Amino acid sequence: MNTEPSPNIALPVSRLVFGTDWLRPKKMFLFPDRRRRASMFSLLTRAWESGINCFDCARVYYSEAIVGEWMRENNNRKSLVLISKGGHPNLLTRQSRLTPKEISADVHSSLRSLKTDTLDVFLLHYDDPEISVGPLMERLNEHVRLGDIRTLGVSNWTVERIEQANQYCSDRGLEPFRVASPHLSLFEWNTPPWPNAVSIAGRAGAVGRQWFKSHGMPVIGWSVLGRGYLQLQDNPIGFFNFKRKHLERVYDSQVNRARRELIQRFPLPRRVQNSGGRGRVLGQDLDAFAVIGPKTPEQLEQYLQSLSLVLSEKEFHQLLEPLNCFPGSATGE
Repeated sequence: MNTEPSPNIALPVSRLVFGTDWLRPKKMFLFPDRRRRASMFSLLTRAWESGINCFDCARVYYSEAIVGEWMRENNNRKSLVLISKGGHPNLLTRQSRLTPKEISADVHSSLRSLKTDTLDVFLLHYDDPEISVGPLMERLNEHVRLGDIRTLGVSNWTVERIEQANQYCSDRGLEPFRVASPHLSLFEWNTPPWPNAVSIAGRAGAVGRQWFKSHGMPVIGWSVLGRGYLQLQDNPIGFFNFKRKHLERVYDSQVNRARRELIQRFPLPRRVQNSGGRGRVLGQDLDAFAVIGPKTPEQLEQYLQSLSLVLSEKEFHQLLEPLNCFPGSATGE
């Protein structure tokens, strides 16, 4: 497994990051679903034994307790890099929770749920541009001094706001944001899947990618495969297929269909199922990590195989501008 050093973290970090947004416990009536718990534990163990040592959590995922129980059962906390996110807007009202008080509450809750003394990375989960960055950075730095957090970062913040926060820290000798988690994918959006989400994918994200490159800031890309868009087939959809309708609303376009077709034209055995998005994120000249969300051992193996895909410079530019390769075949013209 390819790993890289990361600021303030003692362990090298695997390029693949295990995303836990789906990893939540369920109950059968009033009792825990022990079979599901065992299945989740088995998948986490398989990922860890395969070389994935970084796990991405958040307060709004409700997955931290499962990860904490799994770590305690395996006694492997010291071999892992834990990411968690806090300060997410209220899920019902969308009201901002980006305040020093709410940040501290989320940090403490994450530490308790994960059964750990320190979060390797803590990301502010979405921004509120109306809020001054000063009080946020002061409170986050208190948690760094206390040892609650090793590395500070953001998820779905614009580069302009990151610059503003880091300038505040530079002027005062504080610990700045050192990592960011935007959308970074082979497929660019028609519209964001969630309000205020931030993307540096595709042609529209070129300026953002250049900023991260020039500043040497690591990027943890999410939805690298378009949340399943790569596997969609061009056949009629059922009325109740809400997931497909969502994917088509967000991603379906002539250029993305052309990218999907181009991936299928890569010669075997280099073309591995799901490999296009992984090569897109890890094959470019960013310090990029990719969040994956396998739900089965088979999906995990596909992700692990795809890490070995290396795109040539020509193939990379073909994926960026695929309509130049075969403008008619992917558009129906």
